[in-house]
Amino acid sequence: MQDDNEECETNQDCASHVNPHPSTASVENCRSARICEGRPGSRPPLGERPPSIIGHAERFVDAKACCRQQQGGTLSICQYAVRMYARAFAAALSLVTLGCDESNGPPAPTPSSSSTATVRLVFMGATSRRTDLPASAQACVSGVGATHTHPSWRGFAGIALQPVPPDRYEISFTDVPVNTRVSFRVNDQNACDENPTGAVTRNVLVNDVRLIQNTTTPGNGDEPGFAFSIAPNGAISQ
Repeated sequence: MQDDNEECETNQDCASHVNPHPSTASVENCRSARICEGRPGSRPPLGERPPSIIGHAERFVDAKACCRQQQGGTLSICQYAVRMYARAFAAALSLVTLGCDESNGPPAPTPSSSSTATVRLVFMGATSRRTDLPASAQACVSGVGATHTHPSWRGFAGIALQPVPPDRYEISFTDVPVNTRVSFRVNDQNACDENPTGAVTRNVLVNDVRLIQNTTTPGNGDEPGFAFSIAPNGAISQ
């Protein structure tokens, strides 16, 4: 209590600039203000709020309650404490709010849907050369070479198909544009008696969907081919 008196006398000296005639009540108010300004007490826990905010809130409420006992219009030390803690509380609250705003910033942008899809192309045809091709088809057979495809999304470049004996060729592409009409053709030696360039017109599937020959592709003139489009969910349409 002696320390309180000493501190209050010092604070009362500072307040004398406002109230040049301090009274005993002012000294008691000063002592109350010092107690309200953060002396350890037996306050109950205040939950999980940030410690800095809790401290300022306790001091602000206690100091304000303390000053409710003041009478008259003279600025007391207790009132001064209320104002100072009100300002400190507001500043601390704004800093915590700013920190929360930064940690909970705008959500990361949602990744856009892929612009390409995977397509598995299958040609159902014998992987061995037919023995009944006419002699007139020999030039075509030599020109076709290995069974291959010419996809539009690869600039119609020739790409060999993988034989899966005895009756299938296949290949997978991972760069087919979605929602875009694309086309391709398949050239096979065994089709040389049907088309002079060996372009096939049937038994072609994309992602297990059987296609119909519905377009032409650049090659030795316009050669028969297949056009389709693939949706982002993998659905094939012609």
